[in-house]
Amino acid sequence: MPLININITNRYLLANGDEFGDVGQYEVVEGIAKFEIDPLLDINRSIIDLELAEREANGSVIFSSDICILQPVNLDNGNQRIFFDVVNRGRKTALSLNDVPTAADHFAPLKAGNGFLMRNGYTVAWCGWQSDVPPNLGLIGLHAPDAIGPDGPLEGRIMCQFQSDVPTEVFLLADRQHTPHPAADINEQEATLTVRNLPNQPSKAIGRDKWSFVRVEDGDVEPDPSHIYMPSGFQPGLIYQLVYTTKGSAVVGLGFAAIRDFVSFLKNASKEEGNPCSQDLKFAYAFGRSQSGRFLRQMIHLGLNIDEQG
Repeated sequence: MPLININITNRYLLANGDEFGDVGQYEVVEGIAKFEIDPLLDINRSIIDLELAEREANGSVIFSSDICILQPVNLDNGNQRIFFDVVNRGRKTALSLNDVPTAADHFAPLKAGNGFLMRNGYTVAWCGWQSDVPPNLGLIGLHAPDAIGPDGPLEGRIMCQFQSDVPTEVFLLADRQHTPHPAADINEQEATLTVRNLPNQPSKAIGRDKWSFVRVEDGDVEPDPSHIYMPSGFQPGLIYQLVYTTKGSAVVGLGFAAIRDFVSFLKNASKEEGNPCSQDLKFAYAFGRSQSGRFLRQMIHLGLNIDEQG
């Protein structure tokens, strides 16, 4: 089975041990799932650059994901169904069905809200699929290997788009505060920056001498491959696009395999194999909104909702 093991790092009772109707108490299980997949299997060939990931002696590719499971303490009281929540930017969203507000502190214990999912006996599960989730914010992420070419980590052109609500002189080379794709060469003259007012309007080039790969912090200005700096400032509402060369490319498509194999493990593996659920889970429903909904659509389109065992 492609999921090798789950290393449980934290376990606690939900809502200080409150009971939810006939189902009773719930517990939260947090940890890291380790995976090992065969890059040569037809079912895995749609994962882009998988063949470029570092392989073990047996030819397999190893990676891991943060996971979290919310399940009845008495597993026999569950409804034999997984409610799988595709995290959005590493954030759990399924408990919004329980009227739980979006958490600001992702290290804080989960809240039960009105207990809807618990009273109905669902096992709620999360597994990381994004490799650029900041690792220090308590979010659920994927730990994917890099794609390696003949000359080492891949190098290629990338585009970052920026739009701010307030005036600023600096942007991180990432979407929001995710892990950035640093510039391979902070002095790259072929890097281009353009600006436009509306998405369909022609863009206007900004001279290379007007901006640089620099970070500004506490008044200090210093070269930094993960930031772009323009002393004249980026104006609110305008759309800026930066095209530059970066180095290093994680095999992000392994996020599909992680979710596929994690859910399959929860449904099919035994307690002896390390399954913390270890009950007769018959169905798994997936929930995703915004980019998480698009993730599910793409997963089905690629046929990666079918595991290595078919």
